[in-house]
Amino acid sequence: MSNRRIDAHRKARFLRPEEMDRSVALLMLAARGFEATARAGLPEGLTLTHRLMLLLIKSGTATTAGELQTLLGLPKQTVSRHVHQLIEAGYVARRAADGDRRRKLLVMTAAGAELCDRLDRTQRRRLGSVFRTHGPETVANFETVLLDLVEPRARPFFDEETLS
Repeated sequence: MSNRRIDAHRKARFLRPEEMDRSVALLMLAARGFEATARAGLPEGLTLTHRLMLLLIKSGTATTAGELQTLLGLPKQTVSRHVHQLIEAGYVARRAADGDRRRKLLVMTAAGAELCDRLDRTQRRRLGSVFRTHGPETVANFETVLLDLVEPRARPFFDEETLS
């Protein structure tokens, strides 16, 4: 990984259409490559949507199907189908919430945790290499930009206080 630096003077023109187009292309290519890494390790029948759901459930960011629906912006039927597939595959289970047995929480099973650990290692290795190259300040700025690109409905799930 080369530690390429972008000319700050050139980036001062970052709102020009050609610079915006370059940023869009870079973001899309980076996402495509990162998704390919994630897709390569998925068991047959699982998609990137399943992978994202597993990440959100594992981290506690989303603990119900309703929270997944809000975060992902998907129809209830689509979320239900994906959650059902994860349950059928043995990666996720439903359990009643403490204090409100009507509320059904999504929790990782041992098989789900094992799958996530395997998938996480690959993606963490890739991110870790880039993050180490650029340092904590750049990573914080990068995450700020990403958070601003996330749909507004999902942003509260990623507040620093929520993640602590």
